[in-house]
Amino acid sequence: MERWKDYPFSPPYEGEEITDVMGIPLPEDYLTFMKKHNGGEGEAAESYIVLYPLEELEEMNEAYAFQEDLPGHILIGSDGADEMYGIDPEGRYFNVPAIIEKEYIRYLGNEMEELPERIHKLWNPGYPSRAEAERILSESEMMNPGKWGNHCRYTAQCAERIAEACDMDPDKAYVLGLLHDIGRREGIHQLRHVTDGYKYMKSLGYDEAAGICMTHSFHNQDIGDYVGETDTDEEDTELIRKQLKEIEYDDYDRLIQLCDCYAGGEGIMKLEDRIADVERRYGCYPEAKREKILELRKYFEEKTGKDIYTVITGEGK
Repeated sequence: MERWKDYPFSPPYEGEEITDVMGIPLPEDYLTFMKKHNGGEGEAAESYIVLYPLEELEEMNEAYAFQEDLPGHILIGSDGADEMYGIDPEGRYFNVPAIIEKEYIRYLGNEMEELPERIHKLWNPGYPSRAEAERILSESEMMNPGKWGNHCRYTAQCAERIAEACDMDPDKAYVLGLLHDIGRREGIHQLRHVTDGYKYMKSLGYDEAAGICMTHSFHNQDIGDYVGETDTDEEDTELIRKQLKEIEYDDYDRLIQLCDCYAGGEGIMKLEDRIADVERRYGCYPEAKREKILELRKYFEEKTGKDIYTVITGEGK
């Protein structure tokens, strides 16, 4: 129930058995879920969802004349405004605007457990919800345990705090920071973690998160920025070059690049100490990269009007 976490469900259904609406059978997945959690109204996976109780389904479907516009389809909820959610004759969940025309249907899978995340992805296709991002990171840590997971969490924490201070979306910043190194799930790799993360996020349909996986290591938009071993094959190396040439950096790219440089595996570090740590471990740190990071710090200090280390540590509050 992670994706429905904190959703204000109604009490379990205890009325007469309901197996269909207007003669249309309800799928077992939906019935099992609703008998335990009979509707509700509130946020799940950062999307507002109204689930109609089982005993109101017949009335709501008649009121919206759902069968006239979409024969065989059942209305089960809405966003409280102009978007409807339902089940089609094959048991698939879907979204359709209140104008209710079949050509506008967008399908949302076959499982109620997955519905909040599917709805969030529908309206926010570039990156997952906060809860889903945390689930992805935890799952990935089990594949390749190490300090990299906490490094991602500290990066996310820094990004969220800076975003709050400079009129950016703190949830988006947190999620992108949390997933920037997600390619490390595939094992102990260096440059390859960039393309592993990019491809994984792309496979899930999270294009913005994929972009961050690609850009976070390249402050000057140059593959020569990378500090570490080039362990990508020719195809992936070319993919990085191509993407860096085509991508136009925005403030979220810049923010994660900066926060990546403040986050260690055991906590938030001072920028100069973090750079020195990387230089010690890899034997070098390109001067152009160092200069760009200091430039990013200045950029976000001007946006926030505050010392960035104070912002990310909460010191002085």
